[in-house]
Amino acid sequence: MKSGTVTFDAMAVVGVDINRDGVADLTLELSGPTTVFRSAAEPADPAQPRHRNHLDLEIVSMTLTAPHGVIFQAGDGVGNFTADGPLFSLGSSQEIAATPELAHDDFAIYFTGELAGLALHNIEPLRMVADIDRLPPVGNTFRLSGPPLPLYTDDGHAAEIQITAVTYTPLDSDH
Repeated sequence: MKSGTVTFDAMAVVGVDINRDGVADLTLELSGPTTVFRSAAEPADPAQPRHRNHLDLEIVSMTLTAPHGVIFQAGDGVGNFTADGPLFSLGSSQEIAATPELAHDDFAIYFTGELAGLALHNIEPLRMVADIDRLPPVGNTFRLSGPPLPLYTDDGHAAEIQITAVTYTPLDSDH
């Protein structure tokens, strides 16, 4: 498989905790386009150089919106596996050895968001994972991996807001 970009529409459901008790107080349904840059297929195991079963991935751009001015954006705008900006978000896709028709995808996403008039961002990456059966992963659902993710204001102060759950599903692509 050659390197290149793919753009697809996606939907996300995000659980937001507004009082830091670990329970989602509101659920946001967002949608919008995502563009991902992928490397050429590479061998994950140097001892098996002909078995190309690994891809490096980078979110070039992602803009997810919901009514009432809610927006989340990720990606540094350039697909080159180099941190060209603060929203640089990397991922990888690795064939699952016991089930080679599936691959495990893992993303570390940095984003900005606007929610209820607050400009927010994450300091630790939003970890999203999925076992996928196709590229692009249309119809596969990614899920938040790890504990709730605290959000911060533009001046670096911790907001009382954290993300407790995320599902993200690519819907359609331009191939």
